[in-house]
Amino acid sequence: MSLLRRAMGMRRAAMGRMMRRVSTARAKTPKAGIERPANMSSVAGRATLFVTSLAASVALIDPAVLYFARNASPGLISAFEAITGLGRSWWILWPTAAAIAALAVLLRQERSRKLSAAYQYAIGLLALIFASVAVTSLIVNALKLAIGRARPKLFDTLGAVEFSPFSGSSDFASFPSGHAANIFALAVALGFVLPRGRYLLLAFASAVAASRFMTAKHYLTDVIAGAAIGWLVALAIQRWFELRGILFARRADDTRRVKGGELVAWGWSKLGAKVFG
Repeated sequence: MSLLRRAMGMRRAAMGRMMRRVSTARAKTPKAGIERPANMSSVAGRATLFVTSLAASVALIDPAVLYFARNASPGLISAFEAITGLGRSWWILWPTAAAIAALAVLLRQERSRKLSAAYQYAIGLLALIFASVAVTSLIVNALKLAIGRARPKLFDTLGAVEFSPFSGSSDFASFPSGHAANIFALAVALGFVLPRGRYLLLAFASAVAASRFMTAKHYLTDVIAGAAIGWLVALAIQRWFELRGILFARRADDTRRVKGGELVAWGWSKLGAKVFG
């Protein structure tokens, strides 16, 4: 009996070791279709670094830039005041909408297939500009209302970190800068159809955006956030157009091209001849 019990005990021990090995192998083998989670400590570290950098910019850099702007030379401030109005959206949206409507009327009356195609491409180009600036304005105005950051003119009494969400007051609509967002949306949208002038457009947009903190209408971080929003919205609108074959197409080497650029130039020349002579 003792030998039988010993044999049964050894069998149970062997079975136990085998089951533990199977369980360990299953635990080490990743399941198909399920990805391992990312290193959460790394993600948390990056998020902490971003928040810390943003807080440092708001608390330290914004007051320093505001001090510099308040003590800049009058001539420099006058130059920035002369261009700061170009960041408004109305001078972009209203003429663009009127041009789209006028071209749509001409398109309905035009019998020439080639000229009709030129009108369609011109409408697409103007629609890209209109959509980029209009969507940017909507997003920025919603953020202004929800965040409610105090403007620099209240810095002496409230400081750089004062918020009044959903107050509806223009004094608490500093973040993000609408002018910076609008002008960057315009510059990036135009840069897609005028690639050779892209850097000049961005330089112009940067000057207009800088005028907002140099004239003490916004803090530096307001301007940076606004410019980023305008840039990203224009990229998204262009991508939306391209996916639907509007105005843009892809070459065999996967580079982007503007569809019918020469046709648009030909159409404008024909339109000018029809209107003026």
